[in-house]
Order: sequence, then structure tokens, then C-alpha cells
Amino acid sequence: MSLNQLAVVRNRLNIPAESMRDEELQEELDRASRRVNAKVGKYLTYKVRVLDETLDDYQLPFDEIDSVHSVILDDDAVSSSYYTLAQDTGIVSFTSDVTFEVNDILEIRYVPTIFKDIELLMVEIDILNHRNIIAPSDERKAQIEELKGLLEDYLKTISKKGVAIGGMSNHPSSAYFDSDKYTYD
Repeated sequence: MSLNQLAVVRNRLNIPAESMRDEELQEELDRASRRVNAKVGKYLTYKVRVLDETLDDYQLPFDEIDSVHSVILDDDAVSSSYYTLAQDTGIVSFTSDVTFEVNDILEIRYVPTIFKDIELLMVEIDILNHRNIIAPSDERKAQIEELKGLLEDYLKTISKKGVAIGGMSNHPSSAYFDSDKYTYD
């Protein structure tokens, strides 16, 4: 399942309906989604040991978050009715129904917005490559190379966030962080 909606992709990439049918564009989007999953996974996992049981808010490494896939507290799933996500800040806030204790392990599986951006870039590169095969153009070729560079930058950003939070975090509750537990699933 793709992260981007077909209408958004069509509009953002300025693809008229007469130049590509919805089914064709959806196939490109699904292919890009599978490639995103293969490159970076379906979600990222943020895992912390609770050091202060009074904290209710946890800052994810990325500020812009598309969704939270799941939350696990000491191997038990936490219902989505017990937390909220501020998508523009990456803060997950828990209700008073969730009780934290020192040394609990909190695991938040989430999809950063950058995954959607990567998927969109992959679709755009694929469509431009296809058009370049049909009608080669130096300008299109340069555009493809520029987009590939941007894609690599996005992928590096994901890797850097993983490395950066392995050593430190800007949230007191995550002072302990096991970088080996930061995964791309």
C-alpha cells in the first residue's frame, strides 16, 4: 500500500489524465512503495528505556511524522486511544491511562513524512526515465540526475537520524538509547 494518494501524486507531478491512466500511475506508485519498503522499511522503530515515570511526552527523532504504526510498552501493545501524535513536531503524548515505571522499555514504530517524499521522488524518477527512453532529452536526463541526488540525500538523512540518536537525544526520557535497537522495519 502506497503512502501517497494517487490524486496527490498526479497533481504534484503535474501528470495530466490523458498522458497516463490512473491504473498506470497507481502501478508506478505501488512499485515505488515496494522499493521504499525494501530500502528503508515500512516504519522506523524508536526504542527507549523510561528514566522518569512522570513524563507523558516522547520526542521522535523526526519532527514530521505521517503516522504511528504501533506502540509497545514492555512487550504489551498500547492502544492508539491512549496516545496522540503531533504530526508536525514528532511528539507522542500519552494519556493518564498509561502508567510508566522506571526501566520500562517503550517502543514506538512510526512512519516519518520523509518516507512519503522518497516514494514520490521514486515515482517521478521512474516516470522521467520512461519518458526519456521514449524521447531522449539532455534536460530530462539532468533532471533525473538531480532527483537521484535528492533521493540519496533523503536516504542519508534517515541514516544520520539513526546514528545521531544512538549517542544522545534531546528528550530526558530517552537518555538511555540502544543504537542497536534502532531499526528500519
